[in-house]
Amino acid sequence: MSQRVLWMILLSISLAGCSLAGDITPPAEIVSDKLGVTPTTDITAQQPEVEIPDTSPPERGSVTGVIENGTPGGSLPDNLEVNLVASDGQALVFSTETTADENGKFAFTDIEVVLGRIYLTYVDYQDVRYVSEGRHFSEGDSQLDLPLQIYETTEDDSGLRVSRMHVIFELADDSQIGVTQVWIIDGLEDRTVVEGDDAGVIDIRLPAGFSNLGIDDSISPEGRYLLSDTGFIDRLPVQPRKPVELVFGFTLPYKPGSDYSQTLMYPVDAVVIMLVSEEISVHADGLENLGRRDMAGISMRSYSMEALKSGDALTLRLGSKATMFQGENVLIGYISTAIVLAVLALVVFLRFGHKKRFTSDAAANSRNLHDDYQATIKAIAALDDAFEAGDLARDAYQQRRAKLKDQALHLMREEND
Repeated sequence: MSQRVLWMILLSISLAGCSLAGDITPPAEIVSDKLGVTPTTDITAQQPEVEIPDTSPPERGSVTGVIENGTPGGSLPDNLEVNLVASDGQALVFSTETTADENGKFAFTDIEVVLGRIYLTYVDYQDVRYVSEGRHFSEGDSQLDLPLQIYETTEDDSGLRVSRMHVIFELADDSQIGVTQVWIIDGLEDRTVVEGDDAGVIDIRLPAGFSNLGIDDSISPEGRYLLSDTGFIDRLPVQPRKPVELVFGFTLPYKPGSDYSQTLMYPVDAVVIMLVSEEISVHADGLENLGRRDMAGISMRSYSMEALKSGDALTLRLGSKATMFQGENVLIGYISTAIVLAVLALVVFLRFGHKKRFTSDAAANSRNLHDDYQATIKAIAALDDAFEAGDLARDAYQQRRAKLKDQALHLMREEND
């Protein structure tokens, strides 16, 4: 199993630095010989501390939990297998499994307790993986609770809704415009939405004439996305309380005065339009100017639109020589802070093309784990920097890390298979 993949299991722990510098103060005898003075004894002088290795056996503890079905009327299957994994920093330490009883209770005993080590449990139910929170033992404790919640599934996607939709425009050349979109899709309250008959789960419709479709996702397994005549389909199940974040881009033919129309298969609570290029402008009914937003060194003009219903079309008119707005309004409270990181990824996504493309060439679809590792390291660094700078709320920061953790487990299953 690849260590570069397994490190992502614990994304909520910062690596602690260590000093390799030792005490190099010379003995008093050497000092006296070189300086020609008689050394004196100072009982108050600090002496180098010698660490005595701890040879005591490691403390043992237990990890317990209960599986609950969050769907009203849902039941628990017999002999449900529960998996426990533990990670020190970037390294997977161990994994093991047990079987839950008829009441959903499970226990892992004789587990080595190491402070700072992260433990989590997961279970596969109806071909969907449900993952617990990642937790560690508190000092002095030898018992850790890691409950799990599962749900019944449905193929009905009519209850999905888009809480945030960002559309970012940048001129690719004189005849094409690049479009990047960020969607946050919320699931149902009490069921997991899954695909039926390989038809996918989330149906993304794109404007007519789109090309060069790519998805900014280097760690999901191959086969998650399917290209369609009208756009693409995401096959990943949508679980309750675990929003799906999609970042994708494409190009369109462009000339001043072009119309932009995109049919939406789900209701959208909030739409934000962003313009990277100064050469273009946008016009639409109900468009509200939000001023400028600087992200990752890129200044963008930002606008909001009213909520849209399922079946509506996002309709815009793209013009030229945009009016320069002097307002410095900040999108406080409107743009979800969880989206800021995704918008920062626009720099790499649009300008450097580090994205997953649809192609019939199987070799081109094979992932280079080293490149994925490096790309994810940079994403985590950007996430940490944004959080430390106050650009991300703690909840959004932790949610993003939790999502990466879940995707890492998805990769673990692929590696094991």
